[in-house]
Order: sequence, then C-alpha cells, then structure tokens
Amino acid sequence: MALNLDLYRTTVLLEAIRLTPTKQTFIRDNYFPVVKEFITEDCLVDIKRRQRVMAPIVSRRRRGQVVERYPYSTFRVEPPFISPVRTLTLEDLEKRMPGEDLFDPMSVEERQMALLTEDTEELLEQIDRREEWMAAQVITTGGITAPSDDPTDPYEFQINYNFNQYIQLTGSSTWDQYTTSNPFVDLQAGLDLVTANSTLIPNTCLMNPYTWRWFVASQMVQRTLFARQISIGEIRVQEEEAPGARLVARLNDPPIDIWTYNEWYFTPTTGANTKLIKDGTVVIIPDKAGGNQNRIYASAVKQMDPETTQYRTYAARRVPRVWADVNDQVRKYGVTSKTLPAPIEVTQWAVMYVFPPGFVSPP
Repeated sequence: MALNLDLYRTTVLLEAIRLTPTKQTFIRDNYFPVVKEFITEDCLVDIKRRQRVMAPIVSRRRRGQVVERYPYSTFRVEPPFISPVRTLTLEDLEKRMPGEDLFDPMSVEERQMALLTEDTEELLEQIDRREEWMAAQVITTGGITAPSDDPTDPYEFQINYNFNQYIQLTGSSTWDQYTTSNPFVDLQAGLDLVTANSTLIPNTCLMNPYTWRWFVASQMVQRTLFARQISIGEIRVQEEEAPGARLVARLNDPPIDIWTYNEWYFTPTTGANTKLIKDGTVVIIPDKAGGNQNRIYASAVKQMDPETTQYRTYAARRVPRVWADVNDQVRKYGVTSKTLPAPIEVTQWAVMYVFPPGFVSPP
C-alpha cells in the first residue's frame, strides 16, 4: 500500500479533525453548550449581571420611562495553549500493534496510517478531558488556575470571573451530621440565592457519589423520600447522559434534579487520580435545557507550516501539525487547541460546601 503523503498536510488533517465529533463530556456539554470561535489569537469574553427588573408603570401622559441596560464586563484574554504531541520512531513501526494479526502483519505504511488514526483519537480525547476539567473548575471555583505541565517553562494561566455565590454549611446543618441535617432546606437556599440574583432558575444539582451517600443518609431525607404517603420526589436511576454522570433523584420540593458525577483525571507529574467534583461540593445550576447559554471560546492558532516555513493562522477549534527531524528519524504529530469555558452570567449558579472545613471521611 502506497503512503499518501498528502495525508500529513495540515489542511488535510484539519478537515479530518473537523469531521471527527468531540467526545461527549457531561459538564462542558450541559453547562457550556455554546461554542464561539474567533479568528484572532485572543477573544473577548462578555459577562453580564442581569436581574429580575420589572417594566415601569408610567402616567398615560408620558411616552415611557428610560430603563438602564444590564451592566457587563469584558475580558480580553488569550485562552491557554493546549497542545499534546505524539512521536513516531522506527521502533514504533517495528512493533506489532494491539490486535494485529501475527501471521499477516501490516506493512510499514499501513502501520503509520493506523498509528496516525489512533494518535488522533487519543489526542482529541485528551483535549476534551482538559476542556472538561476547565469547565469543572469554572463552576466549582469561579475561575481557572492552570500551571504549565512543562517543568522547564514556569507558566501559569489564571482567570477569575468574579463569582461570589458560595454557601458554607456549619454546625449541625452539615451533611455529615445526618441526624440533624436537612438537605432539602439547603438545596432550597441555593435555589433561592440563584433565583434572586439572576434571570434563570436552576434545574440541576451536581455532586459526586460520595457526597450523594451523605445526602441519602440524612434522616430527614429518609423519612421524607421513603415515606409512601408523601410524594415530594423520588430516588431513581436513569441511563447515563455521559460517562460518569447519572440522574439519581428528581425532586418536587425543592424542584430540582440531582446528578452524580464520578469523573476523574490523572496527573502524570504526581501519579495521582483526582475527582473533578470534590467531596462535599454541591453545584446548583441550570443546564442547557434550563436556559444556560455559557460558552466555550475558541481562538485561532498560529503555527509554522512545515513545508513553506511560513507562519499561518488557523481559525479552528483543533489544529493538527506534523513535522519531522530527518537526522534523528523522528516524526512528531500534535493537535493544538486554544479554548476557554466562560459563563455568560456569573450569578446563574451557586456552590455549596456541605461538609465542615477539614472534614475527613470516616473509615
């Protein structure tokens, strides 16, 4: 099989990546459903603070009364540079690929094509996971702090959206005090906080499975939800919307759906796995069905064309690049993305900490 060298051109790979659907992720797809692409290397992020203002009543002798526009702030920011790279060496081409027939091995050209396809899928998946991590950071901390993974380049990306709707439970109301806690009241307080300060009404509550177990352990929850005579809601299990996400309860009072999210990320520098939603963190937020129009901003990527050695700007969400070191006989393949999740209204969600500070789970 002859190797089609055009396949390694950026323009050809770019079209292939455009046709490849992004990996489904729960937080990014449900709470940042709008994608806005820029043709520049930075982007303008507009954040509004809207309130439930009623139209004025005026005398019939007046044509109307002037009302002020909602205030907003603008961030001019260059999104973080996300760029995973894979290398291809002669040793890689000499190894049998997983699942390859021992008695009918691939040619070198076929193995290159197979590795290119596999690398593309895995690099795009890693970018999706990074976007999911950034989206989780925004809804749990109100911003993003991302240090560089390269120890030789001490770079750190930071952005703060001035989010301040936090609720810290204390005393006998924390969920570890299952005999005195009342999660229904706590969820209603979060709903009221968001409803009073924004124009949206939250319809989902997000927590990890460990926090959910403490919710169910509450005696108030057990007495209410499991009493046959009362129809305040139901504990239920629904098919997954995305890997790690599950609808576990649909409440009528307060009116909200509870989702558990059990997604993790691995950090090679520390060798540790970490939960995207930490223990004791509860997010009360509208999803895209509830009117959430938060955005994923994607700015253009500038890089050198390996053939012409000229810099080009690509206005795309994911931009591939293939280059080679002929002397060392190493080919590198990378995909670059400059994306940033941002809220359109910082008062549309609330974060509740249901465990006391320094809480350690019992053995």
